[in-house]
Amino acid sequence: HEAKIKSVLAVACRNQSTEQTPTQKQIAQWQKANDIYYGPDRDHKNFPHPKMAERPPPTRLGFLPAWWFEAMYNKTGVTGPYVLGFGAVLTLISKEIWVVEHQMIDFTFWA
Repeated sequence: HEAKIKSVLAVACRNQSTEQTPTQKQIAQWQKANDIYYGPDRDHKNFPHPKMAERPPPTRLGFLPAWWFEAMYNKTGVTGPYVLGFGAVLTLISKEIWVVEHQMIDFTFWA
């Protein structure tokens, strides 16, 4: 019984190679990159690592920053920025800077 265990251990030891697996190689590369990036030569005082915000900044209409609306609120009120945007679109159309033709529907539908 003991000889069988020794032979199994010998086969297992023989099958283990000294080569690293791809995962171990990737970890070693990341470790090397971290050592370079966060090494002793990095100026952490003047160039700290950027912190990611916990939440994205607030928006209106899904893509406009809320601070654009807040900046105009004192002068134009709540609807001012919306009227400004709608007025800008109407101006572009009336001056034929933005030409709306039959293909425009296809563009807006597929975009």
